Amino acid sequence: MKSIVEQINDAIAWLHINKDNLDPVACSEKLVEISVLKASLDSELADKEIAYNTVLNGLINTFDDQPFNKIQIRARATDEYKKLLRAKAVSGSLIEITRSIKRFQNAIRDTQQMSGSM
Repeated sequence: MKSIVEQINDAIAWLHINKDNLDPVACSEKLVEISVLKASLDSELADKEIAYNTVLNGLINTFDDQPFNKIQIRARATDEYKKLLRAKAVSGSLIEITRSIKRFQNAIRDTQQMSGSM
């Protein structure tokens, strides 16, 4: 089974490939798919945040004689932090893609309304 990020990448690739032939129905279907993937990603994002905070807490307990900023630098060098940052980046991208699809749908609707009124 593909990961959430792989499924998101597939949806984005589909949009890119079909950008010249999109219709409102296909856009709506893809928007629903991306929204569901975003919800799943948000759940995964929470898990990654917990994992990072667990690592950070462990480092605080291990290096309790060091200042917090140095401990935080160590924590940010871990895989947990890298995974968290990647998930946040994908989440932010999905928000922008969702907005773009909605703008595209509105543009199509406006064009159809103008051509229908002529």
